[in-house]
Amino acid sequence: MRILLQYFIIVLALFSGAQGLQAFSNDTVTINTPINDDIFLAGGSLNVNAPVFSVTAIGSNININASVAGDVYAIGGDIVINSRIGGKVVSAGGNINLGGNVGTNALLAGGQVNILPDTTVGRDVLIGGGNVNNAGTISGNLTVRAGSFQNHGSARSVDFQRAETNRTRSRADMAGFGFFGLLVTMGYLTLGLLLLRYLPGIFHLFDDEMKKSPVIRAVIGFVMLIVTFLIVIILLITMIGIPIAVILGLLYIVAIVLAGVFVSYSLGRQIGKAANLKYGDMALFLIGFVALNILFLIPFVGGLIKLAAVSLGFGTFLYAILDNWVRLRSQGAAPA
Repeated sequence: MRILLQYFIIVLALFSGAQGLQAFSNDTVTINTPINDDIFLAGGSLNVNAPVFSVTAIGSNININASVAGDVYAIGGDIVINSRIGGKVVSAGGNINLGGNVGTNALLAGGQVNILPDTTVGRDVLIGGGNVNNAGTISGNLTVRAGSFQNHGSARSVDFQRAETNRTRSRADMAGFGFFGLLVTMGYLTLGLLLLRYLPGIFHLFDDEMKKSPVIRAVIGFVMLIVTFLIVIILLITMIGIPIAVILGLLYIVAIVLAGVFVSYSLGRQIGKAANLKYGDMALFLIGFVALNILFLIPFVGGLIKLAAVSLGFGTFLYAILDNWVRLRSQGAAPA
């Protein structure tokens, strides 16, 4: 993960043209001076020790020890929030400790999620993860989907459903990043950067298509992933259909590979819009790519997030082809 973050930081420095916010990237970043602006942090150990306006952080260890006037978006390994947050908190990581009061809502996903004593949340809290412990005061509804849940605090209402877990998964599987996996991830990142550099229009088309109805496209994508796979198997069995099966199978694999790349770009644009980041397309793709891959590492829910991302990308890919089918046929038709 550290290597991936360093690679992200290097490429971000090459491609970004940020304006209108304070951006910091290094192996260790510490904010000791108040900043009345949005800040973006990327690196290994990230520490906010002075008041800022809002925080968007992607790193291994994230510590927020000073008040934040607006929202906090944090993705990382260990995340600790020790001070007041004026807006909402959206956080995903391995271990999350929420010890500062939150003005509005909190959305938390992680292997271990703790809402510490004397912590108050002004509205609702939604948590997904492995082990969840609430010792705070929730003014609104508390919704938890986790393997285990201990509630020593209070909320207007509590909705807990136990998530099934597979305790036999190895440590390497939980980490998700072996040497081969890291190389594959680098390959995906490089592929996305090259495609975005030379074929940016495809990414814009995909992003526009996905915004129309992401839920429907994700559902259709999930169904078509299964249907297409079955069609390839049936064609292989018939023998006569083997050539078609090979071509369809290759297209199927290409579509799945590109699905994650396109979703990373769209996610990066959404993060950029929410955090008011003035980055170019390359930098937004990098942000989305790293954020999505960190989400994949979250125990218990990472696999579901990966399935949802592939389904969304595959479904949007199919819709984009269908919506432009007439235009594509007219361009490919022979002149009269």
